[in-house]
Amino acid sequence: MDQSQVNPFHSTPLNDDNGRVLLDVGNLSSVDEDSVTVSRQALQQLLDNWHEMLREQKQMREELDKTARHKKVKPSLKVKHAVHSVYNCMETEGVSVWDTSKSFQEASNRYVSKKIIEGVNAQIQEEETEAISAAVRTYFFTKRKQRKRNDKGLTSVFRKKQARRQRKHQKLTRRKRIVKESTSITEQEKKFFNPVLTIDYMSSEDTASDFSDSSDCSDVPESKKSKKLSRRTLSWRADKVSTFFNLLDRRHERRLKKMGGGLVHHRTDGAPSLRGAPEGCPGWAKNV
Repeated sequence: MDQSQVNPFHSTPLNDDNGRVLLDVGNLSSVDEDSVTVSRQALQQLLDNWHEMLREQKQMREELDKTARHKKVKPSLKVKHAVHSVYNCMETEGVSVWDTSKSFQEASNRYVSKKIIEGVNAQIQEEETEAISAAVRTYFFTKRKQRKRNDKGLTSVFRKKQARRQRKHQKLTRRKRIVKESTSITEQEKKFFNPVLTIDYMSSEDTASDFSDSSDCSDVPESKKSKKLSRRTLSWRADKVSTFFNLLDRRHERRLKKMGGGLVHHRTDGAPSLRGAPEGCPGWAKNV
């Protein structure tokens, strides 16, 4: 066959990454030896599809920018407390509150959110509305989770988990502060033990008894209530790590005694924890 008679455009259509036809080669005119003539219809199709792609890309960028702005907003504690306060007042006074069984964007919930924002703005006028709106949205979903836990009867279990988590974080914060402020612990030792100063290397502590769970102790003042905790040690943790942690805890106890305070929690050793070593655990931090 004479190569000059072969149409060089006789191939598959030109598509974009999504498989959408940008140029239908079936609409191309014939090709002769002197020139290539592209039909007006084919060019218009190419331009229309190209413009549609640009519009979609612009819309995607706008959505991504909107999401990024939403993630960057981090309300201050002052804003969060104000949102909680305004909403709790609305509940107490019998004003409309959220229906957490419905969407956050549902009309009645949007109305409640608007009232909360107005109330917070009246208290702290210098705060940006975007930060207040973010705090309102977060609190709505917190309320929804609370409702679901109540429906399933899991509120008590959740509170105990939260209490355990809070105790761990408080203990870790104390240990880090003692390490930072200590003059007897060398800089080399601080650097050496720094990788294990995380929650993953701390023993679990389960509540053995709690005055607040007993109806017989309802007349005990809040300041006098205490808990007995069962310490579940990590069998894989190296002795040098445990010794270092015990040193930090004893220093904290001595500080409390000097300040005239005492231990709020009474700890006893219980069954070993079943938690394994965290990923990336240094070899020296584990028992061989």
